[in-house]
Amino acid sequence: MQVQAETGRLISCSDLIHIDRPDSLKHVDLHVYIIPKEVWKKQQNLADNDSMTHAVSVGFVHVSENLTIHELRRDIRDLCRNVHDFPKEFLYLRSVGRCLTKVKEQQEKELKVKNYRPPMAYAPEIFILENSLDKDAEERSSLPYPLLQQNSTSNPNHTAKFTSRRQLSKLQEEQERLYSQQQYLARKRQEMEEEQNREEAAFKIQTAFRNYRHRQKVEFEMDHSERETSKSKSQKDDDERDVIRISHRLEKLKMKRMELETNRDLVVRRLQQLQAQTHLLRRQEKDFWRQKYLIEKSQITAIYEQNHLNSKNSIDLHTQVEQTTMRLNNTTKLRQQAEYESRLLRQELQQISSTLNTIERHRLPKQSSDYRQTREPISFDITVQY
Repeated sequence: MQVQAETGRLISCSDLIHIDRPDSLKHVDLHVYIIPKEVWKKQQNLADNDSMTHAVSVGFVHVSENLTIHELRRDIRDLCRNVHDFPKEFLYLRSVGRCLTKVKEQQEKELKVKNYRPPMAYAPEIFILENSLDKDAEERSSLPYPLLQQNSTSNPNHTAKFTSRRQLSKLQEEQERLYSQQQYLARKRQEMEEEQNREEAAFKIQTAFRNYRHRQKVEFEMDHSERETSKSKSQKDDDERDVIRISHRLEKLKMKRMELETNRDLVVRRLQQLQAQTHLLRRQEKDFWRQKYLIEKSQITAIYEQNHLNSKNSIDLHTQVEQTTMRLNNTTKLRQQAEYESRLLRQELQQISSTLNTIERHRLPKQSSDYRQTREPISFDITVQY
C-alpha cells in the first residue's frame, strides 16, 4: 500500500509538470492601414512605397497566423464596423519591389497572415485600398511637371541636390544594415523557440519514461516493499532535481527571448526614425526644385510680356525661346549620354585590368621575372568634361 501511494504521488507530479502552450499564444496581432485613394496611381495601377507614410490606421486584429487573408476580411469588417468612412469594398495591397500592388482574388486564398509578418515582411501590418476610386482626385494627383523635371536635370551646379542625395544614400545604407540586423534577431528568436520546444519535448519524454520504469520496478519487486520505498524516494528526488534544472533552463531561454524582442523593438524604432528623416529630405528637395520652377516660370512670363509690348520683335523672341528650350533638351541628352558612356568605359577598363592581372599570374616564372624587371605600371587616366 505504501508503494502504491508513492507511485500515485509520482504520477500526479508528472501530470503537474506537463506543459502545453495556450491557444492565445498561437494568435498574432496585425495592424490594418488604409491607403488614401489620392496617392494611388490609376494609370500605372500601383503606388510608391513612400505612400505608406500617408496611410490611415484603423486598428489591429488578433487572429491566427495560418488564417488566409480572404478569411481575414470578416475580422477586418467586424473591427471597422463603426469606423467612419470605412470602404464597403476594399482590396488588399502588398509591397513587391519598389511599389505597392493589388492582390488578386485567387491570391487572397493562397496568402496567409504569416506572410505579412516578419521575417517575410518588414513589420506586422497590412494595407487595404478602396475598390472604387475617384477619377478627378486621381487625375489631380497624377499631373506632370515637365519644366520641373527639365530644370532638375539641367542644373548640375547646385550642390544642395548632390548633398541631399549623399545623405539619402547614407540613410538607405544604414536602413539596410538595420533591416539585416532585424532579420538576424528574428532568426535567433525562432532558434530559441525551437530549442525551447525541444527542451520541453525532451523533458516530457524523460518524465514519461521514468514513470514507466518506476511502475515496472514496483510491479516486479512487490515483495521488497521497503527497498522499493527507498528507491522510489531517491527516484523522486532525482525527478525533482531534474525538474528544477530544466525549469531554470527554461527561465534562461525566456530571458534571452525577451532580450531579443527588446533589441528588435529598438531596431524597428530606429528604422522608423530613418524613414521619417528620408521623407523629410525628399520633401525639402521637392520644395527646392519647386521654387526653382516658380522662378523660371516668372522669368518666362516676363519674357512673354515683353514680347507683347514689343510687337515688332515678337516673332524673333519666340524663336529664341524655342531655340533655348531645344538647346536645353539637347544639353540634357548629351549629359545623360556622356554619363552612360563613361560608365561603360569604366566597366571595360575594369574588365581589361582584371584580364591583364589574370594573364600575369599564369605566365611562366622566368617570363614573369624578366617582365617584372622591364615592365612599367599600367594606369588609366579618364577625364570626362561636360
